[in-house]
Amino acid sequence: MEKPLAAPTRRLLQRLFVLAALVILAAPAVMQFAIRSEPRRGENRAPAAFPAAPATLAALPAWTAGVDAWLRDHFGLRKRYLDALDQIHYRVFGSFSSPQNLMGREGRIFLASHAAGEAYRNSLIRTSCGGLVSAARRQEIARSLATVLERSDAASPAQHLVVLVPSASALYPSQLPAWLERQCRAASPLLEGIVAALPDPLRARVVNLHPLLAALDPATPAIPRQNFHWAGIGPLRSAAWIAETKLERHAAFPMPTRVVRERSDITGFFPGVRIAGDVTVANASEAGVVACIGPPCFEAALGADVARLLEDLRRYEGPGQEGRLLMLTDSFGAFVAEGFTPYFREVVQVSLNNLPQLSGEQRARLRRALMQEYRPDVTLFLVHDYAATYAWDIMLRDLLPLQP
Repeated sequence: MEKPLAAPTRRLLQRLFVLAALVILAAPAVMQFAIRSEPRRGENRAPAAFPAAPATLAALPAWTAGVDAWLRDHFGLRKRYLDALDQIHYRVFGSFSSPQNLMGREGRIFLASHAAGEAYRNSLIRTSCGGLVSAARRQEIARSLATVLERSDAASPAQHLVVLVPSASALYPSQLPAWLERQCRAASPLLEGIVAALPDPLRARVVNLHPLLAALDPATPAIPRQNFHWAGIGPLRSAAWIAETKLERHAAFPMPTRVVRERSDITGFFPGVRIAGDVTVANASEAGVVACIGPPCFEAALGADVARLLEDLRRYEGPGQEGRLLMLTDSFGAFVAEGFTPYFREVVQVSLNNLPQLSGEQRARLRRALMQEYRPDVTLFLVHDYAATYAWDIMLRDLLPLQP
């Protein structure tokens, strides 16, 4: 029989137990007030502010809701907990904590929707496949696209061409989850339907890149498996093919390339997981091309206010063939603009994603700078398939109105 502990020892252990219990119970409060957590990169919002004290009893429920929101955004070690949750979702369950991402097969990550609160789950995927776009809506899209070309021809003597880029769900349906693949394969392809609905004279001026990109070696896909946007070989091959076969231009120099390690462009949805891959990208500076990227490069031409609002802007100048190329694009344009530098002395790419934010006067200034003062030889309108369902209407309203 073991000898019982002496009374002083028992009292010491009891006190240590009470102290340990108090430390455990107090730890959350200590972390809450002593270890603040900053918002995570990519949250794209300001953290909730602590609410003002309620002035009346009726305002108390709103105040408590505000405190709850503040606690959710400011509890101690918040960033580390959320990063750990991202890791558990991805490493253990092969999923993501954001409903806007979807884990496919063969390591393919899909951006499922542009907004978490969309009415249709996986709407970006299903729209790109064609499942959510009726035949009547495709006819409307084709009419708007045709009007963009017609008004562009009237506004500028440049050669105008439309380029449609398929997204991952349209290019790689076999890498979707099986249930979503069945839905996509049962739908009529969106881009083919839009092109087919165009008048015959305009159809030759609209380039659907799906056949070209789908034929690339699976080892170097047009859209890297971890990305939403295309990158690397896909944009480079597309630029060369468009320039040589559609615009009948010849390269002034072979495009230098380099392999870089690039982090997934959708990591803002899961910042706790680091996903990256090797991508072969253009390196035109090695051939003497000078790049200027960002609003400061366009402040003189557009005004600082317009340049800051548009944000995604770039200009390349170098030893390419004589001629100016203007690219009016969505976010996919930034990845392909450099690929045209062997074929043009100057390439300007302007993303129109933020065009609706401009005032009427700012839009008029933008039109004047791009179509009259820059005076391009060729203008490319380039968007990915999902953007093709709405981009032309925005351009007609904000860039190419009937009364410019």
